[in-house]
Amino acid sequence: MEHAQLFIELLHYGAPNATAEIYGSSEYPLLRGLAKFYNTYEEGILISIEVMGLPDSPESNFNFYALSIYQNGDCSENFSNVGEHLDLKGREHPFHSGDLPPLLSSDGYAWMTLYDDRLNIEDVLGRSIVVSNIPENLDSTSELLEPEKIACGVIIASR
Repeated sequence: MEHAQLFIELLHYGAPNATAEIYGSSEYPLLRGLAKFYNTYEEGILISIEVMGLPDSPESNFNFYALSIYQNGDCSENFSNVGEHLDLKGREHPFHSGDLPPLLSSDGYAWMTLYDDRLNIEDVLGRSIVVSNIPENLDSTSELLEPEKIACGVIIASR
């Protein structure tokens, strides 16, 4: 069976090994979401994330948001305690372990599932997943804009 079919079955029939309830900052109190993390049959994890209430720009039908896993599982004080991007291998941005593809939102709603072979469940437990208002520049040679963290969730083991 090919990977895509295995991943579909895992999402459809499997229970997540970890989850994160995502809450908006004080500026975005209606922003909510859920991230689910699944062990796969091979190395890596499957991450499924659904977020609603994103502050889309009225000038565009679609908006991009940065999605990252951070070192600390502390979303207090408008997410100032999350630390830096998770970096398990001492790499530069955009190759940190916690650098994930951007979310694409339509009318404030985004849903995405991705496979990441750089992480496993043990790597993400107790960390935080953060949504920022603009996607980070993935070209490491360009100057980065500083995105504002607008939503955060602590990753915990599922029961």
